Amino acid sequence: MQDFIKSIIIVVLITTLQFNSPLLAGAAEYKDLSGHWAQKNIESLVTYHYINGYPDGTFRPDQPISRAEFITLLLNILHVKPSFSLTGPSTHWAQAQIDQAVDQGIILLHEYPYGYEPDGSLNRGELATMVIRALKKQPDYGPLPFSDAEQIANSAYRGYIKTAYSEGIISGYPDGKFKPYNPVTRAQAATVCLNLIDKLQSTGPIWNPAYSSVSSQKIAGLIHDDHRYDPFYVDVYIDGETSPYFLSDVEVINQYSVKLAGRTFALPSGELRVYLQGDYYLLSRVVNDSQGKPVIEVGSRIKQWEYLNVSDIYAIYDSEGDRLSPNSIDSIQFRIDGDYFDLDQVKIDSEGVFLVKNRRFPADQITIRIRESNDKSYQLKLKEIRFRGDEIILDCNERESNFASHVEINGRRYRVSQVTIYRGNTRYDLDDIEVFSRDRIRIDDTNYNINNYTFKCEYNNRKEVIKGIYYDRDDELIVIRTDNIDSIAVSDLVFIRKGVELTWPPSQVELRINNRWVRLDNRDLYIIDPDSFEYDGRTYDFLDTRIRRSNTDEYIINRTYWNDKRDELGIEIS
Repeated sequence: MQDFIKSIIIVVLITTLQFNSPLLAGAAEYKDLSGHWAQKNIESLVTYHYINGYPDGTFRPDQPISRAEFITLLLNILHVKPSFSLTGPSTHWAQAQIDQAVDQGIILLHEYPYGYEPDGSLNRGELATMVIRALKKQPDYGPLPFSDAEQIANSAYRGYIKTAYSEGIISGYPDGKFKPYNPVTRAQAATVCLNLIDKLQSTGPIWNPAYSSVSSQKIAGLIHDDHRYDPFYVDVYIDGETSPYFLSDVEVINQYSVKLAGRTFALPSGELRVYLQGDYYLLSRVVNDSQGKPVIEVGSRIKQWEYLNVSDIYAIYDSEGDRLSPNSIDSIQFRIDGDYFDLDQVKIDSEGVFLVKNRRFPADQITIRIRESNDKSYQLKLKEIRFRGDEIILDCNERESNFASHVEINGRRYRVSQVTIYRGNTRYDLDDIEVFSRDRIRIDDTNYNINNYTFKCEYNNRKEVIKGIYYDRDDELIVIRTDNIDSIAVSDLVFIRKGVELTWPPSQVELRINNRWVRLDNRDLYIIDPDSFEYDGRTYDFLDTRIRRSNTDEYIINRTYWNDKRDELGIEIS
């Protein structure tokens, strides 16, 4: 049945595209596709405008597909268009697609400790993982049906591979192995993506574009509890905020994608919701009614809290499970995306998501700042939000604080009481300053970026301009770099592996910076303190940086320290 439905859709699209686009004809003319085992699969995706060949008239079906190519193909199938950039301007053609995939949880950058290389070949484990995340399915950690199950079990992809196999999206090789690290060819990727389309279509009634052009289709109704609502009278909320739009303004892309106000939304999405009879609901999917018109079904009911005060908080639990009573709390603030917000400035919904600045932030991206009645202040990293009736429970991880006893200035340590900070002629004790991220501080409820203001620190009878500041959580101290720093010479470096000092000439040593290798003796690279270095105007931590000697094996820096006796910087690698 699924194959029959898919065939109908392809026929309809072919009929339409023959008059509107030369792309289909081009698909049959790829000079390296004739007779290829995946020819029909590839041509189907080309028909859908999901993938293209190369300007030289080839498709290169047996060439490994890159991460950038695949994530672009996947977002095309999901009908998701990049709407922003996490990283700002980039020279890579797929940066916007990568950022969109990161935002939707399809790509998790921490899974690439050596950096996400978009032009690198995609492997089979990565493919399975991204497809299952796109389907919003959960990983299955049950027994694996492959003869290389032990290798799969030791990979980060295990649960996703099992789910992808169970869902019929990807299979193993004839020899019974899955081979998670094998590169995926463009032909294999096309076949898996057709399986994904089948899976998306099999979940319910199919949005059929044959009724009219997709661009002219607007929602004709809303179905909830067997009732049909007129879309002209249903308010739409975007990112938890009121909007001037009604459901009748929503444009249909496909069953699980809609467009409104120039943005594309994947359904179900917490970013887009409607207000019905006093409650908020998520939009679930688009289906056809008996007349072939697109109507939308609603999903979960979403409760939303706003204009909060301390009395709305039932309890705050720390990492030890100890309860902090709201009765002893004078005020609560949330640090979100670098800024602080009072309780009455945020909205929280029953999904445990914060709605601030027309954006959604999950709980684990939030830090809570608590000021008790006795004026004691501290910060907690939020882990999860729970609810007890109409009251909110905040579950937290470790306590965060930069109320350090020591400060390190240009590699030398001092007691906090020995250091004073100045902004203009205004003097502050270091205890009065909160360092909440690199180069960003908070004084008297005002945030400052030290790159935009002139701050000075006074210590040892000298006053110097602050060029960098951050809080070192491992050593629990504030680290300051001033304009009077003497950079550490490359000749002062000693490299150690497994307790043995290596005879590496520093001029042959390279660091991996922004996906390229840079020699230590590069004139734009400065070692500014035992923990960090500066390159091309940006500061980087030594810890976890990749390192190698010339073109030999790569290692990871796992510790740095200053040896006062030998006046040298030790760099331990593994």
